[in-house]
Amino acid sequence: MQSYLVTPASTKLFSFDELRDHLRFVEVDDQADADRKAAAAVQFCERYCRRNFLTTVRRLTLRGFPACDEIQLDYPPWQSVASITYLDPAGSLQTLAPEVYGFDSDRGIVFLNSGRLWPCTLHQVNAVTISFTTGWTSPDLVPADIKQACLFLFGHNYANREAVINGSISAEVKMTVEAYLAPWVEPRY
Repeated sequence: MQSYLVTPASTKLFSFDELRDHLRFVEVDDQADADRKAAAAVQFCERYCRRNFLTTVRRLTLRGFPACDEIQLDYPPWQSVASITYLDPAGSLQTLAPEVYGFDSDRGIVFLNSGRLWPCTLHQVNAVTISFTTGWTSPDLVPADIKQACLFLFGHNYANREAVINGSISAEVKMTVEAYLAPWVEPRY
């Protein structure tokens, strides 16, 4: 079960001044290129860690509700669950009442409230859809080691405009980025 991105972050992780300070030489004429390379570095690090760094909206779809009373979400940190919709046995779209379920934002778990049951669904692909919000609410809240990995990758890509063939340089970049991100990599569920 892997969710998909619905609404990307509307805020950039780094301002142009932060990118320029990191490289100590980016010209104002290079702002569009620097922004592209920074966005690519952030996206790479997010995919590697399987988490969103800034507020985004994601959706998880299931064939039906699980037999257990919990549903694990992916891509932390989790902020909220906006809605849970499902196709009832007749194929009509229904919204699960918020009093039926709870949400543990620390663990990313949607759970049944006491004495409640998951409703019956049409058993098919995308029968249940959970819309949820993930990511830190501000660039200032993103951990420093994540930001440093993104800046390191951005700096390397900015300085090396073409693919690097020398294996030692590529290996060093990969090892450094992975070392910064290692504590933040989410397991696959």
